[in-house]
Amino acid sequence: MRAVVVLETAKISTTTMTIVNRAKARTTVAALSCSPLRPHNAALTDSLIPCAPASTAWVGVEDVVAAMAAVAVADQEAAMAVTVEAEAVMGVEAVMGVEAVMEAVAVVGGRIVLVAGASGLVGQAVLQGLLADESVATVHSVGRRVLPVQHAKLVQHTLDFAALPVLPAVNEAFVALGTTLKVAGSQAAFRAVDFTAVVCLAQALRAQGTSKLGVVSAVGASAQSPVFYNRVKGEMEDALKAIGFPTLVVARPSLLAGARENLNQATRPAERISLFVARVLRPLIPANYQAVNASQVASGLLHAVRNRPPGLHVMLSGELQQF
Repeated sequence: MRAVVVLETAKISTTTMTIVNRAKARTTVAALSCSPLRPHNAALTDSLIPCAPASTAWVGVEDVVAAMAAVAVADQEAAMAVTVEAEAVMGVEAVMGVEAVMEAVAVVGGRIVLVAGASGLVGQAVLQGLLADESVATVHSVGRRVLPVQHAKLVQHTLDFAALPVLPAVNEAFVALGTTLKVAGSQAAFRAVDFTAVVCLAQALRAQGTSKLGVVSAVGASAQSPVFYNRVKGEMEDALKAIGFPTLVVARPSLLAGARENLNQATRPAERISLFVARVLRPLIPANYQAVNASQVASGLLHAVRNRPPGLHVMLSGELQQF
């Protein structure tokens, strides 16, 4: 049985209810086939769903969480879809309430996570880590092509980042999209991937209620940098901060080490030379500028997104090397 949870915004003292800052909840449980929810701009009445009772008593947020937990046990995807429909009804003013319910669903039935860029060095390692994590129930992978990976938890979505479809509702997401100027062929094409695709995807995720985002950037990222690559990365970071994720983790690795040949990626002679020089001079190079393994970047992101408190967290190579 799929359920509908309708949340209406109202003011509640945070001392009375800490898991939701400004949401008062009223629930009506019914089959989704009864009727679609009214759009956000429609007037809210006592009976939002035709087959529901004409009047439904107010209940506490604990009851909302309990109802969502029951749905989560039976159907993870249904529970997450319900939170999105609830947000559409109550509006962005009560997004904190939706996030609280989504977190409750994750605790009871397992985390639902999305990863973008899983064909690259860091993205592949992030995907492997999520699939091996027993606390993760479902992993949605989005990209331009199907990955040669099969797993009971994995749901693959092929898409065009320039025309994003409606994304699945997830608790948290990891974005490891990126290219090089050489591969892209022009500064405009590079920016389309490393800035536009990343930011558009993040906006879509936030609109679906995602509260935690981990993203791969680069050492030296700054919107004021005279270096085009670093400037685009810095502008991307600034744009993500403005979107308003409660938890945002930014990894800024230096030179990435990893077996690109295992991913059927073209060899990068300049990168191989740089890695050789970095190994030889490692004792003389500050930790934050030393090469770091892609697997360490992935492990650091996975750990931080799951365990760090809300806020902005920037991880440099020196810290990433500890994972």
